This record gives sequence, structure tokens and C-alpha cells, in this order.
Amino acid sequence: MDFEVTSGIYKMHWPRENISIRIERIKESSSRGIRGEVWVSNHNDTHPHVHQAEINLMATRSRADIAKHAKARFPELDWTALVEQACVAVIQHWRRGEPAINLRTLPREEGLRHRMELVGEGGLLFEGQPNLTFGDGGLGKSLWATFLSVLISGGVATDRLVPEPGNCLYLDYEASPGEVQDRYAAIASGLQIEPPNLYYRFCHQPVAAEIEQLHQLVAENDIKFIVVDSAAAACGSKPEEAESAVGFFTALRSLKVTSLTIAHTSKAGGGKAGPFGSVFWNNYPRSVWESKRAQGMGADSIEFALWHRKVNSGPLLKPLAYQINFAQDEIVFENMKVEESDALSQDLSVPERIRLALKDGSMSANDLAAYLEVNLDVVKVTLSRGKKRFVQVGEHQWGNLAQTPVNSQS
Repeated sequence: MDFEVTSGIYKMHWPRENISIRIERIKESSSRGIRGEVWVSNHNDTHPHVHQAEINLMATRSRADIAKHAKARFPELDWTALVEQACVAVIQHWRRGEPAINLRTLPREEGLRHRMELVGEGGLLFEGQPNLTFGDGGLGKSLWATFLSVLISGGVATDRLVPEPGNCLYLDYEASPGEVQDRYAAIASGLQIEPPNLYYRFCHQPVAAEIEQLHQLVAENDIKFIVVDSAAAACGSKPEEAESAVGFFTALRSLKVTSLTIAHTSKAGGGKAGPFGSVFWNNYPRSVWESKRAQGMGADSIEFALWHRKVNSGPLLKPLAYQINFAQDEIVFENMKVEESDALSQDLSVPERIRLALKDGSMSANDLAAYLEVNLDVVKVTLSRGKKRFVQVGEHQWGNLAQTPVNSQS
């Protein structure tokens, strides 16, 4: 018997008889045993489907019922033995779970580490892991997630982003198929490519409640990247409770694919406080980015930036910014720097804002505090502690050390 497990779907095949049995959507409880759905097929027949039913893998009567129905169609085969072998194999694998691994003897992984790379900096999306982007509503997070999906689905690299190509699944809890389709087609047009395959699913049940269906979608379509838009609806009720967040990420982890979850912020959230709700929304993802945006009244573009707030391995990356331009049936992501936007640069650190303010010449601490709208004491402390960045030029003026001639330093 050939035995295969993919995303929670168990497939058994007997080559000599050309018979297969598939068991999926398995659940175990103390009162009902180990139950699932079974599909029996005979590939020697013009119509291979034999029988489909619910099965209790531990119950002799349930196994016998499956064998009885199959034998009525093809009496020459020992269906009792075939069903028995299938049930035993599934039970053993289900209860054994993932094997223990000796890390000392495990070869170092040389495979894929990131589904999306930032050129010259590091990983934007950690491969096979949950990633998260959060921010206030209407900031362009869904646009950003769709942009990444188009790049990955189409295998399209930009001068800033390099994807590992793969099929993508968009789990939509907020919009409609038409809205996401328009967005995806406009982004593809902005990239000057034909719209690639992008699998979409209209969702209204929590991820954990539909995990069996999602396992099947992932397996059947060879999905490598999933967008969850957005977290509050996808986790079910009370996203502020630890149980909801843990249940969501546990279910998502079982799919074993790269994911990007879109989340919102509470009134007390944002910045280092992370997204809304339980601390687990910040702890479970391997990489967390906060989104910010600026837009003028009636403008046909927005300035969109991402701030790296948390990573489990490696350093935090520099802010990532785009000007997103909207035209008829076209959305274009144009590279920009955070410091090029007066609004977005307000979120830079005080030392970085002082450096930018001094790039055109020296200023006093008083002038810097007024210009940056930062407390004067904070500015003075930052200047005095930043000896590797700032230098006093004259009695009250300060400049950037890297821009200041040696003979003007005091």
C-alpha cells in the first residue's frame, strides 16, 4: 500500500488492485472517537467513484459498513482488508503526530527562507511562517497584500522586491470578489503584466472552523502563500482574548505555508504596542510590520509606509515606503523614501528626524525643537548623546558629523 499525507488529507493506494481510499477532515473526541470523511475509488472502472461517507476509524461496525457498500459494487476485492489497512495507517499517523528530530544530526537547511526578499536587506515574508501587517483602517493594507500576491503569483520581481513564485490564496473577510478582482487587475496593469492566477475565497467563518476545507484548498491548488484579510473576523469572536488569537494561529500553522494576516489597531495600539487585542497577535507572527499612510484632499495617490516592529530572527529592517498612484484601471507602486514625505517622516526616530533637519545646514537646539515639534529637553539629550552622528559647530549650532568639515568642529 502506498501512503501519502498532504495538508491533513490521507491517501492510500493499492497499485496491484488500482484501488484508492482517501480520508480527510479528521477530528478526535473522547465521546465520538476518531472520525472523518472517507472516499473510496476503483480506478479500473469507467466511473472510479465507489463510495463516500462519514467513518469512525475506531469502530468495527463503521469500517464494516464502508466495506459492505464497496463490496456490493466490486465483490471480487477484499474490501474488509483494504478498509482495515487504511484505517489503521491513518490512526497510527494521526496519533503519532510530527516526529521528534535530533537537531545535532539534522542537516542545516539550505532551502527557501523567505517567500519575499527585500533587495540588499533581508526577508520581508518568512517562508512557511505567519507574518502580519497592522494599522488603522483604510491605510492601504489590503492593497499592499494584493500587490505582494500578484508579485508572488506572477513570479514578478521589482528593483526592490524579489519573490519566490508560487500559487496564492486570498481569504477575504471584508470585501467582495469583484472588489478584490478590480484591485488585483489594476495592480497587474500597473506592473504591465497579464493578471496571474490568484485564488480567492469569500469567507465568513473563522479560519479554525474551516481548517479542513482550507487544507483541501491548499493541497488541491498547491498553495504557497495565503493572505488573511482580516484578523478580527478570521479569528471569530473576542479577538482581544488569548484563546481566539492562539486558536487562529494554531490553525494557520497547520497549513504549513507562508501567510500574511492583516490586522487593525485598537485605540491603545499601534507602534511598539502592536496590533489590537491579545499580545499573541504580536507574539505569534515571525515578522510584524505597521502600516502608515498620507493623502492630500482629492489626491489621486497616497504615500504608504511600513515600519518593521518585530522580527524573531535577524535585525529589524528599515522603513519601506511607496507612493501609490491611482489611474483609470491601473494602480502603480512607485518607490520612495520615508524622509521624502513630511507626514510619514513624523514617525521616524528623533535622531533620524534631527539628521534630516540638519542635512541642509546647522541649527540650534531651540530651532530644532520648534521645527520638529519635539520637546527641547529631548532634542538636547539626543544631540549630546549622539556623538557619532551630531557635532556642535559654534556656540549654539549643531550639524551632522558626516557633513561637517573637520576644521569647523569644536
